[in-house]
Amino acid sequence: DVPAWRMIRHSVTIVRGCSGNCSFCAIARHQGPVVTSRSPASILGEVEKVAGRPGFDGTISDLGGPTANLYGTSCVSPGPCRRRDCLFPGICRHLRIDEDLFCSLLESASSLPGVRHLFVSSGMRMELLLRTPRLLERLILHHTPGTMKIAPEHTEPRILKLMHKSAPRVLTDFLAAARKIAGRKRKTIRFSPYFISSHPGCRKEDMGRLAQKAAKLDLPTRQLQDFTPTPGTLATAMYVTGLDRDTMKPIHVARGAGERRAQRKALEG
Repeated sequence: DVPAWRMIRHSVTIVRGCSGNCSFCAIARHQGPVVTSRSPASILGEVEKVAGRPGFDGTISDLGGPTANLYGTSCVSPGPCRRRDCLFPGICRHLRIDEDLFCSLLESASSLPGVRHLFVSSGMRMELLLRTPRLLERLILHHTPGTMKIAPEHTEPRILKLMHKSAPRVLTDFLAAARKIAGRKRKTIRFSPYFISSHPGCRKEDMGRLAQKAAKLDLPTRQLQDFTPTPGTLATAMYVTGLDRDTMKPIHVARGAGERRAQRKALEG
């Protein structure tokens, strides 16, 4: 009875790797920048096995992976890609998004014997959900376990660029779209956003502005990660050198425990 296993024993991994290439994330380093999606038959077979285990309570806690809604995506570029940046500064025109595949998978898995509830608890990319309105509606109505996990990471354009994340408008557009769907269907939708403090380039003032904007957007700020250097990531290179990854000009880096604590406090208000 291992607690870590207990948390995931009724979940199924459907996708591996990530093509987002966020500056602070090591997933592309240890799982690869190419997204690998399992076949529907393989996933449904595992869901059936999970549903048949003793103690299964009828709920598949997650069909997911590093980024759940990268499932089924692929590159249709005529030649080899050297960038591996499918989502920055915007969605690459060569990225193929298969909304039908994911929707069909969710429908099929939900209808299997013994499955009463099926959730997608892994984080999802908002810019992709804006491109897949039918999937977004299905997730909101049927597959969200109380809260939907999203990862805006920050709200300030300068910091988001250093993070290799989408522009601030993606967050506001996504919240508006999701809340419109929920309102139309008379369903309550809550969000669990992830934010990062002390990322290279970030100051206390940036965290203060983040807190103000999150409050205006009615977003909780409980999920906070203090930036930690991770071998192999671009953000760690910026942390060590104190240089902007694109311009090679000096940027502010919060190194001392006092300033890092102050950045966390700024978000907490």
